[in-house]
Formats: sequence, structure tokens, C-alpha cells
Amino acid sequence: MTRTTTALLLLGIALIAVVAVAVVSFGDDSEASTGQPSTPPTTSSQAAPPSTAPEVSRDEAIERAQLYVDSSAFSYAGLYEQLTNEVAEGYPADIAKHAVDNVEADWMAEAVEAAEQYQRVMPMPREQLYEMLTSEYGDGFTPEEAEHALAAVGM
Repeated sequence: MTRTTTALLLLGIALIAVVAVAVVSFGDDSEASTGQPSTPPTTSSQAAPPSTAPEVSRDEAIERAQLYVDSSAFSYAGLYEQLTNEVAEGYPADIAKHAVDNVEADWMAEAVEAAEQYQRVMPMPREQLYEMLTSEYGDGFTPEEAEHALAAVGM
């Protein structure tokens, strides 16, 4: 096996493991089919309840969020879930929302990156890729982000 093939195989296994952990960790059936959390973060026009955590936690959460976005493709919802999940980071909801709102990310570009990763590791038909990108058990991208990504990868 070449190094490239081995690397792609390992990336595929890691991606499948991440999806499996997400399914187990976030498998709340009360979530909408849009892939958004059942108790989504408040919009920027709504203030999140103040946290009792020190301000440094907000900065730390932004740094962690940036590390995730820089290392892999994340949707807004997926990054929020990663930061609030007790098994992963376990940040309080308001700290995680602050981090996701302040991370340097282009969610459309993140969706394209996710679609490209899926197509490299395990090519699939358009409908399945759309489902992976938008599903609450997949990446949690919005329908608009997923459609943009599909167009970008020629589907």
C-alpha cells in the first residue's frame, strides 16, 4: 500500500469513528431534521445567560474552536456540539456559543471541505452526501451550505 492510500484509509477510518461518536453522543431524537441542536444556541440578537466561568475560559474556548476548524471541516452546529459535549470539551452553552460566534470560519468553505473529504474517502451519490452533510448524525450543515458544497464538488 502506498503512503497516500494508507493515509486516505486512516482518514476514512478516523472520519467514520468521528461520525460514530457523534451518533452515540448526539443521538437525541428530539433534534430537528435540519441538523440543528434541539436547544440551539441563541442568535446574536439574544443574549446568552452570563457564565460564572472566568473570562479566560471564553478565550480558551475560542482557541479550541479555532483548532477544530483549522484541523477538520465543521459546521456551526457541529462545532457547537463538539464544544458542549461532555466527552469532548464540555464547555457551558454560553461559552461554546461565544466561541462558535467568534471563531474565524467560513461555514460555506467548511461545507465544501467536508464534501471533498467524503468524496476522497468514501465516494457516494449526491443524495447520500447531502444527507451526510445536513444530518444531525452527520455534519449538521445547513441546507444552503450543503447545496453550495455539492455544487463545488460538481454534484
